[in-house]
Amino acid sequence: MLNAFHLSPKKISKVCTAFLTVFLMTALFSFSVQAGYYEEQNPDTGYWMVLDDQLDLLSELNDESLAVLKDEMRKVTQHGHAALVTVNNHSFSSEIEYAQDYYYKDFRSDSGTMLVIDFKLRKITVVSDGEVHKAVTNSYARSITDNIYSYASDGDYYRCALEAFQQINTLLAGKCIAQPMKYISNALLAVILALLINYIWARIASGSSAASDREWLEKLDVHFNLHNLKIRHTGTTKRYNPPSKSSGGSSGGGGGGGHSSGGGSHSF
Repeated sequence: MLNAFHLSPKKISKVCTAFLTVFLMTALFSFSVQAGYYEEQNPDTGYWMVLDDQLDLLSELNDESLAVLKDEMRKVTQHGHAALVTVNNHSFSSEIEYAQDYYYKDFRSDSGTMLVIDFKLRKITVVSDGEVHKAVTNSYARSITDNIYSYASDGDYYRCALEAFQQINTLLAGKCIAQPMKYISNALLAVILALLINYIWARIASGSSAASDREWLEKLDVHFNLHNLKIRHTGTTKRYNPPSKSSGGSSGGGGGGGHSSGGGSHSF
């Protein structure tokens, strides 16, 4: 009976080889499915770091570069969730709406920030919520995307993501980031306003001086002739004018347990 189940060393080798082959194929298949997704929780704060590279834009990174990117995202989890998403297929017509919908499904209204590289709409988007949004405001989110969109245009998605989270961490540390586009826009607005003021002043200075009210009145020859003047009282109406009340509303994420959220984007 024992001899019926006896396997020779050669047969044992073949069985082990077949088992190992199946195991490796299964492992490789599982890895390929999950290759673009990584998540990690900060044990001290409970916040999550999520890397959802649906387009495998970062698949060719070496371990060292990927570790640097994860480390920058990991720093954000001291203040809130951190997510990086690359996508090409969704039903939204607005990049901000897609980013906020993705964020809310994963993190609800928790504090955090997310970078989205959206190939459908060709937009780079930064959105944030809660405490993080107090540092990464809508204005700063637009400035970050202004600063990094050129990397995405050149196909350097790693540099694009790394710069984004480095600048986010700079803001979370209470420091400032470069905002060249904002300064250029302000400068252009100042130039336009100055030209407009000069034009109005030139028009006023070149025109003839207008007569004063007193001069107009002195030139008028007005006569009033009233005959058989009668006054008749026809009725009385009342109008209710309630006292004005100051509005104590707050915008964005004010006090009282509210929260703030928003973001900014740039084409690439």
